Amino acid sequence: MKISESIILGLIQGLTEFLPVSSSGHLVLFQNLFGIEEATQAFSILLHMATLIAVFVYYWRDIWALIRRPFQRTTALLIAGTIPTVIIALLFNDTFDAIFGKGKFIGFNFIFTAATLEVTPGGICPYLTRSLSARCRAWQYCLLCPAPA
Repeated sequence: MKISESIILGLIQGLTEFLPVSSSGHLVLFQNLFGIEEATQAFSILLHMATLIAVFVYYWRDIWALIRRPFQRTTALLIAGTIPTVIIALLFNDTFDAIFGKGKFIGFNFIFTAATLEVTPGGICPYLTRSLSARCRAWQYCLLCPAPA
C-alpha cells in the first residue's frame, strides 16, 4: 500500500469514526472505489488503535473517574454492553469477515444504517439532531450509488 493510500484511508477513518455511520464500511467502500489493494489486518488494527487513543484523549476525565471508582452503575453497563459484542465477535468473526469483508453487502449495510437512523433520531446516538441525521442520511444515500457489488 502506498503512503498516499494510507493517508486517504486514515482520513476516512478519522472523519467517519465519530459519526453515526460505519467507519469500517467506508474504508471498504473507498478501497474498492479507488482500487486500493485490501489493507492488511495490521494496518486496520493501527487505524483503530489511533481511534482508541483519540477516544482516551477526549474522555480521559470520564475514564479516570471509572478507574478511581470502578464499582458504579456506568462500569456495570459498560461491561454488560461489551460482553455480548465480544462473544459474537469470537464466535462469528470468520463468518462476518467472509460475508462483509469484501464489500459485497455494503450497499445493504448503508441502507440499513440509514433506515435505523431515520426511525430513531437520538435513540442510537443521543447527540444526533434531526439536522445531523438528515445530512448523514444524505451522504449515505450518495455513497450508495457507486457501492461495488
